[in-house]
Amino acid sequence: MLKKAISFSLILAVLFFVYQYVIVFLKSEHSVTYELAADGKYVVTEDYIKKNGNDYYLIRVVKDDYSFVFDADNIFNKQKEIVEEIVPYEDGDLFCITLVFKNKSGSSEPLCYNNGVLSSYSSVKNLSDFKEYTKSLPGFELDKYDKESERKAKKNIIVNTDYFTEREIIPVYGYKEIIFADKYFERSMTFSNKDNYKNTLGHLVNNYYIIPKYTGESTFNSFVRYELNDGISKEIKTGFNISRQSYINGVYNNQLYLFDKSSLRQYRIDPKTEEVTIVGSEKMDGFAYINGEEKSISVYDLNSSEITFSENTDNYKNIDYDEIFVDDYYAIYRKGNAFYKVYANYPDVSIYLFSDNNIKEIKVKNQSVYYLKDDGIYRYSNYGKQLMITNKEFLYNYENVFDIFLKED
Repeated sequence: MLKKAISFSLILAVLFFVYQYVIVFLKSEHSVTYELAADGKYVVTEDYIKKNGNDYYLIRVVKDDYSFVFDADNIFNKQKEIVEEIVPYEDGDLFCITLVFKNKSGSSEPLCYNNGVLSSYSSVKNLSDFKEYTKSLPGFELDKYDKESERKAKKNIIVNTDYFTEREIIPVYGYKEIIFADKYFERSMTFSNKDNYKNTLGHLVNNYYIIPKYTGESTFNSFVRYELNDGISKEIKTGFNISRQSYINGVYNNQLYLFDKSSLRQYRIDPKTEEVTIVGSEKMDGFAYINGEEKSISVYDLNSSEITFSENTDNYKNIDYDEIFVDDYYAIYRKGNAFYKVYANYPDVSIYLFSDNNIKEIKVKNQSVYYLKDDGIYRYSNYGKQLMITNKEFLYNYENVFDIFLKED
């Protein structure tokens, strides 16, 4: 009887854990509100969200007239009430808080009100001595780039390799080759036997960099495709003569759309399948992806103005910006020389990131801002601002001369 009772108990325990697993696995989203006390009462609204194959947490914290918004990856197995503690910091006009997660598994980036403006930690960390404060935060590492980087040089390009993560690759245009700057700085891809001053048609498409294989004529009939994960390049034959008078519409569903003004044709290039297809001509409308919607568009409209694809900005229509970069659940926007981050669910709360002037080109990837200024490419992340690459050619040629690729974890 005892053995049967133990066996039955084990079965019940297994069934319980299976049940718990199924509940967690099938669980879609949740939104909970709870209170935490530190030097006062904090109201926490925690949203677990699944969208477009991604899942993440958005956490809004309100104390008196202060409102903070944080995000967090789903490393908590979809649990609720993942914030265990809120650690405040005050110094003059600075009021900061940091979230400490369950079981002290880590902490968020501190966010701070500086003279009434919600700001990133990196934008205020030199305004006060945070040393003792950050020591108390589990897993804190937002000061890790304080040291100078090792520098590697190749063909007038200098790369600060220590600032690169293992995932990070920056393709840099080099007139007849693409040079891939990363932590090791060893790879490049030749696409022409002659110098081509402007990079009008090179583009990153998912994990491929593709660019026409120029041979000196006014047309081309193949692309060079470089796979950034494995470093293998391949030629893709188009079956068509495409004019250099073409321009890029954009990328949609990991396919590149290009319009040739000479032939009034729109092409779709799929680097994965190596297929190049005519999708617009004088006999049929072309394709556009405008403000997050698929549209049919006349090739005459594509010819009369250079139409480029754009993401849905409806969530941010009440924000005054000069330029905006939209991702799944957040956007980074520029107003004048200042950059801000805002979440689609909380468009009323903007976080000041940094300011800089004379910026010529901007790319946003994984909540980091990469930009070209003078002769350098800089990266702003929650670690602050680092000079990644220096190239004197950027002083003269700066349009479409770099892109950003992150390898999968």
